[in-house]
Amino acid sequence: MSEKKGFKECPFCGKEVEEGIIKCPYCKRIYRLAAESKVTEESPSPLLIKKPRINIIVSVFGFITVALLLFYFYLQKEEIGNNRQKSAIIEEGKSLAFTEKNEARGNKENAEQGLNENVSDQAVLSRTVNANEKGTAETGTYAEKPSPENIRMTGEKRTEAYVLYRKGLSLEKEGKLDLAEKEILASISIDPSIAWAHYRLGIVYLKKGMDDNALREFENALKVDKKIVFAHYQIGKIYQKREDMEKALNEFQKSVEIDSSFSWAHYRLSVIYKIIGREELSRKEYEIYSTLKGNTEEFEE
Repeated sequence: MSEKKGFKECPFCGKEVEEGIIKCPYCKRIYRLAAESKVTEESPSPLLIKKPRINIIVSVFGFITVALLLFYFYLQKEEIGNNRQKSAIIEEGKSLAFTEKNEARGNKENAEQGLNENVSDQAVLSRTVNANEKGTAETGTYAEKPSPENIRMTGEKRTEAYVLYRKGLSLEKEGKLDLAEKEILASISIDPSIAWAHYRLGIVYLKKGMDDNALREFENALKVDKKIVFAHYQIGKIYQKREDMEKALNEFQKSVEIDSSFSWAHYRLSVIYKIIGREELSRKEYEIYSTLKGNTEEFEE
């Protein structure tokens, strides 16, 4: 077969192909023309050989990348789990510490409560007076020197004495004087250092017309606490009733020395001064009484 110019015959399929082509477009065979115009089959192109290798490398690299990513996520998950476990342990430790702290605090409070219930034998039950007993005065007081009975007394007994006193006070307010006397006497027999128990017993005796007994109890109250203004006032009333103006005047003066805002003591002083003929002092005390009485809380005079 004669070859056209610029064409060569494919040594495999016999088709004419352009010169310079190394791959037959018909049979797809690869060939080359030697210098002696001898045609031999060409080995595959290096580029074609490298392409499968590149694909393999890419695949391996991709596999390694995926494996690394999976391993990374696994480590992250493990770390999160460990952190959660660590947080749970920390929280549990805090909770345990908090519980132990509360238990310790509770034990301390219980111990303090027990100590308070068995408070020092030299202490006295404090501040028990009813607000109606005094206008602008305090609501109670302490004993100055506890008696030997107090020193031996337990906190439980003092509490019992106070409860009896309050019960007697309520009965006295209800007009049940005999029952009130009984309860307050029981209170005093347990704890004679409650000054206001003596005072209220004196009031009970006054209401029963037993002035001597009342005077004794008011004086007993002042032995425990010298600054009970009402005790001085009630003693002054008894002496005034007996027309012992000198002693009455002395007690009312002690009342206003302790509490100058006690209007009824000023009123009694005004009356006494008028009786003994000291008109100027009587007028002065009555003016003080008139000024104070509008600002003074109700008092059972």
